[in-house]
Amino acid sequence: LGSSAQHIRNNRIVPLAVASDKRVPAFPNVPTAKELGVPNYEVSTWYGLWAPKGTPQDAINRMREEATKAIQGEELKRIWDAAGADFSPNTQADFAKFIAEEIKRWAAVVKASGAKLD
Repeated sequence: LGSSAQHIRNNRIVPLAVASDKRVPAFPNVPTAKELGVPNYEVSTWYGLWAPKGTPQDAINRMREEATKAIQGEELKRIWDAAGADFSPNTQADFAKFIAEEIKRWAAVVKASGAKLD
């Protein structure tokens, strides 16, 4: 929901549905697209951290630990909750698998659209 959240709360826009697989706790009355009969419509915003190839594992571990602490801190938690965001930390392996799945998923969408790079 991100930047839309404040506009929904201020009644500037009316949400029809969320594109996630489940309702968003910040907006429990907004149904999912699937609940409204739109199958296979799940799109989400996600964030990740990358480091250059060859970065020592200790540095990667520290980056992950510090980012997790910051995101779970009260200030960022309040901001993310207000925006309807969800924080789900995962392992490097899980994140790599997720990225591979996203590439495959969106490559299929681009191919089906017929879009071409100019």
